[in-house]
Amino acid sequence: VGRWAGPTCEECTIDCKNGGVADMTSCTCTCAAGWDGETCEEPCQNQSPLCGESPGWPTLDLCSNSGVQTNCHQWCGQCSCTSEPCAHGGTRGGVPSNYGEHTCDCNCVGRWAGPTCEECTIDCKNGGVADMTSCTCTCAPGWDGETCEEPCQNRSPLCGESPGWPTLDLCSNSGVLDNCHQWCGQCSCTSEPCAHGGTRGGVPSSYGEPTCDCNCV
Repeated sequence: VGRWAGPTCEECTIDCKNGGVADMTSCTCTCAAGWDGETCEEPCQNQSPLCGESPGWPTLDLCSNSGVQTNCHQWCGQCSCTSEPCAHGGTRGGVPSNYGEHTCDCNCVGRWAGPTCEECTIDCKNGGVADMTSCTCTCAPGWDGETCEEPCQNRSPLCGESPGWPTLDLCSNSGVLDNCHQWCGQCSCTSEPCAHGGTRGGVPSSYGEPTCDCNCV
């Protein structure tokens, strides 16, 4: 039966494809990463979007169920995704909505895209300049945010205030940094000058939309 042959069925005839390795004792194949099936001719994949999903089949102990195991070869560990790396922090597998032929697609992070996450798709607005190496924007004065679509501002009257957060060394605290983008230097006010010696920024009570209003003398 199976791949055994010969007068007394002692000859293993299995032919493992795609880098699979034959075990001549059990007459089975151990497939290389990315491949599945008796002779490693099928791509490693899940057949259902329920693999690892909730509601669905959220935990690996469900792989003891034959129906789950049949539909979730990659998720249940019967095969593994190709070892070809994804760039820029991308990973393969583990996303339930990627199943079938897309099971082992790279799951890219941030604005990276493409088969191996090497394509930067960031679109910097309002005069921002894209760094295609890091896939980030350097915003023009007056703008902030991942794609420079948010005005540069502080979100709290405590930025630079005493009592409050009076010194810039406090910007090492993530809570301060999140609330005080302009004060901590994450962004800068517009370079449009204020007349008669007025300056922009630096007044704790001016936060939110008025962060970069002119402070007149």
